Amino acid sequence: ILDFYECFEKSKDILESYYIVPSIEKMRLESDALILAYDHQAAYPIGIEVSDLIYENPRVKYRPKINGVWANECSRIKSYLFTLAAWQILNTMNAVAKIQMDSEVFEKMVGESLEYITEEKTVGFQTHYRICQDKEKRILVCYERFGECLFLGAKEDEILNIFEEKYGLDLDWL
Repeated sequence: ILDFYECFEKSKDILESYYIVPSIEKMRLESDALILAYDHQAAYPIGIEVSDLIYENPRVKYRPKINGVWANECSRIKSYLFTLAAWQILNTMNAVAKIQMDSEVFEKMVGESLEYITEEKTVGFQTHYRICQDKEKRILVCYERFGECLFLGAKEDEILNIFEEKYGLDLDWL
């Protein structure tokens, strides 16, 4: 957690680009959990249950209903923070687009046009997001496996336009 804040604590745009990530000074316990973030509409918290704080790499959970039960977020803290940083950065980019994509098509693109940013299983594969970049390292990609949606971010529209044309995609611009 401290590494994440060391990198991003002064970047308000990253801390608030989609999920709302409180500053380390404003982190608090709520409903028996250390709150790490809130969804983009502040409708539900994401955190680590107090009973799990004893573990080196505790599971991250979310609580979809007020006073409801905490549910698994599909990742542990290392993977969650890696994914959170990528997702937040993608949402600060000038050009952002998405496209529905079957997981088999996505997996085919990995290796041909995309590469995982990390192959470390405890970081990159314990969440339902897959974080990639294009081979030229100009496009950041987050693939949401459950919704089968590919999100792409770049510094400028032209970079995504070239990628879209090259691979015959029909991107929805955000």
